[in-house]
Amino acid sequence: MSPTSRAERALPVVMHVNVEVERTFEKAVRDLEPFVRRRANRLAHGDEDFADELMQEAWIKLWELDPLRFDPDNRVDQRYVRSSLADRMNDHAIRERSRARSDDVRLEVRLR
Repeated sequence: MSPTSRAERALPVVMHVNVEVERTFEKAVRDLEPFVRRRANRLAHGDEDFADELMQEAWIKLWELDPLRFDPDNRVDQRYVRSSLADRMNDHAIRERSRARSDDVRLEVRLR
């Protein structure tokens, strides 16, 4: 059997796994969206663009966690995923605020 035919035979399995991952991810996003939106809005203090940025960070973290590994009906799993997403958004907000403060200080020094 040639390597090409082995790869071709494995392709449907890989595609099936990718479809399942995508479906699970999309369902997790739909389920978690209200929580993530509330948290992002709270951290962004009315800045809609920053809230969107924070939500994007949460979805990146969710993808890294791989929703297939968690049971959406298990409260411990739910708590872990929500906590991980909240931590990612908090960390990003802190980094961005720190950057903004250092940029403000540099601008103030240049103006003097």
